Amino acid sequence: MKVLVTGASGFIGGHVVRALQEHLSCDIVATGRDQEKLDRLGVPSVAMDLSSCAPDTYEKVGRPDTLIHLAWPDLSSYREPAHIERHLWDSYRFVVAMVEAGVRRVSCVGTCYEYGLQEGCLAEDLPTAPVTTYGVAKDSLRLFLETRLDLESTEFHWLRPFYTYGEGQPSRALIPQLELAIERGAETFAMSGGEQVRDYLEVSELAVAIVKTSLQSEFTGITNICSGKPVTVRALVEQRIEASGSSIKPQFGFYPYPDHEPMEFWGNTARLERAIASYDAVHPPSE
Repeated sequence: MKVLVTGASGFIGGHVVRALQEHLSCDIVATGRDQEKLDRLGVPSVAMDLSSCAPDTYEKVGRPDTLIHLAWPDLSSYREPAHIERHLWDSYRFVVAMVEAGVRRVSCVGTCYEYGLQEGCLAEDLPTAPVTTYGVAKDSLRLFLETRLDLESTEFHWLRPFYTYGEGQPSRALIPQLELAIERGAETFAMSGGEQVRDYLEVSELAVAIVKTSLQSEFTGITNICSGKPVTVRALVEQRIEASGSSIKPQFGFYPYPDHEPMEFWGNTARLERAIASYDAVHPPSE
């Protein structure tokens, strides 16, 4: 098996490559826009941008049979029009080209933002209702690929990660901002009211779930990638502060709650658990 991982120079993508190295004996090819970061992964890599892929890209990446597609720019703004106007179409053209060239298993990473403002425990059979350009673009990509690909000859997985944190996370995210404030010896940490209920999964665990779900064949289609454990943002921040031994005080209510997210939501993991069990049955851990 040869697995192509796009977006491998990004936060989650790098962890997916490491998870593949740890859990499966296969050939891995990594692509991304930052060659220096790709080089650190220790696998064959090709620096490229999906917006300008050459016609012979499939040959350049070593003729993979499996694609795990994470690449997606402009994640600093979920309302950026480019998500719909450019990134959706770049991903669509790329995935279709890879399948037409020879890829037979496709796993695309979507987002929990496809659920929009729905609250509670969210299962994959809920209708989507995205309210951001990012969510609309991801949900549209799924629909387009489901319609365009021959699903009888192409194994298609659509994975919806919820929230994550961990090594290599961009500095703009909540936990890196908190860790930076602690490192600087700040007395307070400005944040929202913290009563939002979210679903967090540490990034290395999330990467393993992506790999195992992508490389089993019994459960295709949409799968939530999450912990299934609701936690308030306030509790998460307080846990991280306690673990660090810092005396920093959260300044709750400094920022308003975001209007593009519901107050309380987390993922249903029943399908994820079955997919992981299916993978483990075929690939038992080595002694």
